[in-house]
Amino acid sequence: MEPFTFSDFRSGIVESAVSWHRVGKKMMWVYQPDEVIFLLKLIQPKAMKYFDIQLFYGHRDWIQDGNYEAISCGAQASYRALTRKSDLKLSVTYPGIEENFHGALFDSLLNSDIITRNSREKFPDMMNLELRKKDWTQFFEVLRQRLQPLHTLNDIENEFDGNLNSEFWDRMKQRVTNFPDCEPC
Repeated sequence: MEPFTFSDFRSGIVESAVSWHRVGKKMMWVYQPDEVIFLLKLIQPKAMKYFDIQLFYGHRDWIQDGNYEAISCGAQASYRALTRKSDLKLSVTYPGIEENFHGALFDSLLNSDIITRNSREKFPDMMNLELRKKDWTQFFEVLRQRLQPLHTLNDIENEFDGNLNSEFWDRMKQRVTNFPDCEPC
């Protein structure tokens, strides 16, 4: 098995997110079941070889000039509650428990620290990029399926058990409108 580079790893993730619409050349994708827009963002912490996931949502009327990236100023949703390890039929054995599974899923294991080297030895199939692509494709598809019934802001309130009132939505709308100068909640 040929070792892969971080560029290969990143490209594999991009290829796997086929059920979402990519925003430019960035590591972010949108999915719009109806009035609601979801923005999935993968962030690479500085000098690290993995991605953190963020999932944002907002209303389509808040978007100006097709700038979907502005949704990153909207509300954040828990992708972990929507895609549990037990929901997936994984090709690879990932370390950890349900709570930290998502971190392992998007970790390249290309760092050189001792913990990463030990993980590579214990979980060699994590170094098989073709198997990992299958798992990422499945993850993106399951997440999209879970978001598909969320057509309106009322659906969001019901799904995420929020006590979300008009003030909350007004604040989120204002934040999205003020992109990129939005302040974190």
